[in-house]
Amino acid sequence: MATRRIKEKKSNVATSANVSHDPSSGNEGEGDNVSLCTNVECERPIGRKAEKAKRKTKDGLSEDAMELMKKKTESLEDAHIQGEELVRLEQERVEIERRKLHLQELDREEKLEIKKRKLQLQELDREERIMMIDTTMMSDLQKQYWNARQKEILESKL
Repeated sequence: MATRRIKEKKSNVATSANVSHDPSSGNEGEGDNVSLCTNVECERPIGRKAEKAKRKTKDGLSEDAMELMKKKTESLEDAHIQGEELVRLEQERVEIERRKLHLQELDREEKLEIKKRKLQLQELDREERIMMIDTTMMSDLQKQYWNARQKEILESKL
């Protein structure tokens, strides 16, 4: 690397010398003291340590940015997973609520059936008592009433 620098310096000096002594350059009257260096040619090249430090700083920023992006990605993934879990839990809650309502409806229907059955049994009991009434000791008007009721019961059963 050192030989390369020396060669670069020699070539820059040679180029500089050739340019300043060239009679066709238009600088004939100014002499050897004139330097035609431009800012680019006169700037000193970046050294190894400086270039390494510059690269390290860039890489360091990139690593920090990558770490930040990684954390952000993980955070978003966690949020997505939590969101999916919330949706799943909400679906389970809705399903449980639906089953609960269904069971309540079945319970209501069952209670209604029980009430109907009780009423039917009560009606049968009442009809049975009417049918078993002894009308022998009753007045004609009472006999007529109970006979009519017994006749209604028989007609409703046929």
